[in-house]
Amino acid sequence: MADENTIKRIQISQIRQEEGSRELTESADMESHLNFALALMQGHNPTPELEAIRQLPIERRYTWRIASSLKWAFADFDSVNVDAERDVEAGRSRQSDGPHEIAAHAGCILLRAMVGAEDAANDGRSNQSCEAQE
Repeated sequence: MADENTIKRIQISQIRQEEGSRELTESADMESHLNFALALMQGHNPTPELEAIRQLPIERRYTWRIASSLKWAFADFDSVNVDAERDVEAGRSRQSDGPHEIAAHAGCILLRAMVGAEDAANDGRSNQSCEAQE
């Protein structure tokens, strides 16, 4: 049995991706962001890359693209209907990493990154939190 702490190196092409994600990462608008990530991974000072991001118009930045897509994702969001579907699925056997679970987990990661872990821990209106997603 392999040690679970062993880092397994894989090609980026082997990572499961949502449709359209490859086009987003290869777009010219992502170049500054990818250069920033690369500088961090290589232990270089990322100040020039941050400055390049700062110079981008807001509508060409990564977080703008994410927030803009969420506008449509949550346009008709209704937690009552989500609760109903969760009740319907409760009795069924389902894959543990299905699209709903992956999307919920990704949403929590995004929320923690954008507003901070403490604010993401509870939305102030319910007892549910992103912590329950982990």
